[in-house]
Amino acid sequence: MASPGDLQVIEATICSITGHQNARAGQVKAVARLVFEQADTVLVTATGYGKSAVLYACSALLNKITVQIVPLTKLGENQRNSIAKDVAGARPVWIDADTHLKASFRDGKYTHVLLSLEKAVSAKFKAILRDPDFHTRREFREEFTYLYSLRALLPRRIPWFGCTATLDRENEEYILQHAGFDRQRLEIIRTSINRPEISIIVQPLVRGYINDFRRLDFLLEGATTATFSRKVIQRYNADIRDADKNLIFNSLASIDTDCRIVLATVSLRMGMDLPNVIRVVQFGLPRIPSLSDIWQRIRRALRNKEKASRQGFTQGTAYIFVPYWAFSHLGSLDKPAAKPKAPRKPRGRQQQNLPAVASRLRTMTLVDQGSDDDAASQAS
Repeated sequence: MASPGDLQVIEATICSITGHQNARAGQVKAVARLVFEQADTVLVTATGYGKSAVLYACSALLNKITVQIVPLTKLGENQRNSIAKDVAGARPVWIDADTHLKASFRDGKYTHVLLSLEKAVSAKFKAILRDPDFHTRREFREEFTYLYSLRALLPRRIPWFGCTATLDRENEEYILQHAGFDRQRLEIIRTSINRPEISIIVQPLVRGYINDFRRLDFLLEGATTATFSRKVIQRYNADIRDADKNLIFNSLASIDTDCRIVLATVSLRMGMDLPNVIRVVQFGLPRIPSLSDIWQRIRRALRNKEKASRQGFTQGTAYIFVPYWAFSHLGSLDKPAAKPKAPRKPRGRQQQNLPAVASRLRTMTLVDQGSDDDAASQAS
């Protein structure tokens, strides 16, 4: 257990990394468990809480190598730059095809190692994990459900750490079972994920005008047409070269550049330090609609409240444009059920001596019977 003096050291370390006057309670508790109790921990907090500061503080207090597994290349590069900037004396590296793993680790060249899941489960990296002096941490996401294969190569005294903003209770059991956590020594630290600083505006896309992007004209109110307009709006997806992605990201992150609007896929949303994003627009629904996925997208707004407030922004806005069929009062794609027909009234001039024909099938039967009788009489 950490003593009151240890908790003060942890808080001072976190404050020196984040630049804030006070550390958050969840940050202090997570670092205390990892450093002094060496127990597995999962931290579930809102975006902008400072989950990465837990990883940085552990390395600073223990003077051990920290390994962080990240799902996206750009996120790993962004985390590497943040560590180099915020952690004094840190030597982070993003593992790619040109990195010589074994030589770098044996020489103690790096303090923080960031890599993708594919690299983490490779034979070369597993060989490095067999080193008894190798201290590791983990940041996991939902798709990283076979990290247990790495945990089997490490002694139990090395704690496993996961941090996320999207782990709901429905998927919690599955993730913890497959990510290699020690259930007997695991504690899940949950804090509020509410974002009261984000206003959510939901608007329907009217039938026949779902692809009418004139609904987004409000984003350009007060703007003037100029020759550099192509620099104001950029596209960020898998078809963009990595070098161009870096230029677009750095341009959006800076307030002194022309880029103000980015049409992006989900690859730009996770863990990126973009404090000056004030408005997020979700036009239409994802291919597989999910409230948690939409929430993960719109919480990009006002990610860092402290930095945004210094720029004069205190409230972010998320605009969600949803197709008409998602609203019951606007109709759906299904055809309405047919109304039952009222029974017909009997005709007033119906002959009394003729039997009423109940159906068309009955009419056909009577005609057939009459034809057979005529044929029989002629044969006789």
